[in-house]
Amino acid sequence: MKRSVAALFLVLAVLLAGCTLFPEPSGGYFVLTFDGYNNVKHWMNHIDVFDEYDAKATFYICRPDFLTEDEVLFLHEAQERGHEIAYHSTRHLNAMELVYFDGLSIDEYIELEITPGLEYMRALGFEPTAYAHPFGHHSREITEVILTMFTTVRGVSPFGSWSMYDPVDNGYFRGVSIDVNPDGSEHIRFSALERAMRAAARSGSALTVYGHGIREEARRLTTPLDRLHRILSTAQSYGMTFITASDLPGIFP
Repeated sequence: MKRSVAALFLVLAVLLAGCTLFPEPSGGYFVLTFDGYNNVKHWMNHIDVFDEYDAKATFYICRPDFLTEDEVLFLHEAQERGHEIAYHSTRHLNAMELVYFDGLSIDEYIELEITPGLEYMRALGFEPTAYAHPFGHHSREITEVILTMFTTVRGVSPFGSWSMYDPVDNGYFRGVSIDVNPDGSEHIRFSALERAMRAAARSGSALTVYGHGIREEARRLTTPLDRLHRILSTAQSYGMTFITASDLPGIFP
């Protein structure tokens, strides 16, 4: 009985002192990424959303030779505003199919899918230091070669799971989808995504997410605007710092 009373007084003393036994998470890093070339026009329409939360994003570009003049100008403006313009291959082909089914060597794959678009990006005035695998498909051998050309390489986590950035992977990391299906159903439930954000904030880790288009309504491979607001607001409320993909190695050497 005496022990119970003593424990009760201890809890009350903690609460009265303005402390909490289970403090809210505050910290960690949030890496917000988007993929595609045909999504640039949608990013243009909603780029100001990121300013509301002092957020930075990494935009991975594939098929750069398909970009319009207005889209190129927008990407340069986005870069000046603190966002990262990264690379997502020449034609968005599946590396695993080309190398392990069609019989290309890794060097031949690089010459086919990495080098041409990268040179085109440079001709447009960009110097990408981050790369994302199309479809998230890759092997360790393919990634190791690509990491000789870029600072970081992003893959994807299976739906329903997530992983924090781990510096032992030497620049390779995975992201979880924040997109929805055309019927509005989520690739990853927001409750699971929020748990991942809380875990990263508490541990000081970096959580990476990826989307494609940004629209008012649900579409295939799209992050609806209201969902994006909710994600950004939640990350901000947990005190997470928004960083780009190429920031990762400097923070977690």
